[in-house]
Amino acid sequence: MEPNSYSLKNLSGNADQHLRTKLAETTLLLEVLASVNSLMSKAQNFESFCVEVTKFLKDKLKFSTIHIWIRDERIRDQLYLVTPAVDERSRNMPLHAGVVGKTIREGRTVCMPDVRSDPSYFNADPTTRSELCIPLIYEND
Repeated sequence: MEPNSYSLKNLSGNADQHLRTKLAETTLLLEVLASVNSLMSKAQNFESFCVEVTKFLKDKLKFSTIHIWIRDERIRDQLYLVTPAVDERSRNMPLHAGVVGKTIREGRTVCMPDVRSDPSYFNADPTTRSELCIPLIYEND
């Protein structure tokens, strides 16, 4: 077999795998969005919606913990944990603390593979080892 034909076949196999991976990721995203939309239409209030979304995402994505933090309307520089807390003392945190604060300051998704390596990490759950924080912005707030 000529080296060039092998390289082209190998490249073609890699491209095919890449397309399969992208298709699987897109399919998962569409399934999640459809399910979240369905949960939204069934929810009785915002907090029950958040709890149901976290249950669904934990099951679908196989995460051990998912939290939803929102700005506390009563205290402007605080975040409030809408979803169940590990420890009731950790239901509030400063707006700009830890990974969540970095996400708010930078307005982008932040992934922290090892939270123990970040001295500014706000430890709301002592079992957390990594964190992915995605900002959801409503009316520039």
